[in-house]
This record gives sequence, C-alpha cells and structure tokens, in this order.
Amino acid sequence: FVTPTETNPEILQCLCAALCRRALTPRNNPFLYRVALHHLVKYLWEGGPLSWNRKRVLKELLRARTYWDVVTGTPSAPRSASVLPAARKGLSVVAGEEPSLWTQIHEDGLLSLKEDV
Repeated sequence: FVTPTETNPEILQCLCAALCRRALTPRNNPFLYRVALHHLVKYLWEGGPLSWNRKRVLKELLRARTYWDVVTGTPSAPRSASVLPAARKGLSVVAGEEPSLWTQIHEDGLLSLKEDV
C-alpha cells in the first residue's frame, strides 16, 4: 500500500481532498489515513523543489488546517513534534506567496518549531 510511492497528481489531489474534507481521519480509518499521509509526505517533501502542483496541495492542506501530520510526517503527532526539514522550507516558500497563509503559519507557530534531524 505504500510502495511504490504514488506519483499521479490526480490521485495525490484526491488524497489531499479527503484529508481537507476530513473524510479520511485517524479516527474513522486509521489504516487508510496512514497510507494517504505516507504518500502525501513523500510527494511534498521528498521530491525536490516545490512544483506548482505541490504548492497547490500544501496550500489546500494549510487552508483546511489539516496540515499538522503532513509537516511532521507522523499520524496524530503531538503539538511538540518536530517539523520535517523539507517541510520548513516548503512552508516558507508558500508563506512568501500568500500573505494569509503567512499569517496562519506564524500564528500556528509552524516555523518556530524545532526541526527533525
């Protein structure tokens, strides 16, 4: 279910939409939630520079406030969890493009969290 890593943007967009609508949560389907999280984390943070589509997915997750597990890479991560280093860079890029997201990212303290090393 987790290999090979999903690369089809349409499927990844569907996974993102399911998380944003909260149709897929750790409570209602923990297994599928972990699979979706795995693919989104790989897509967003391990594919090099943020492409237009990656930015779009990240912005959707931020707007829906369903980003926490994606930036930590851990399902139901505690608020003290470390942010993935690539996530910090991606958040900075997206925040620089949209002032409303910049405000949200800073209000949520995402850029001040420690990085996972």
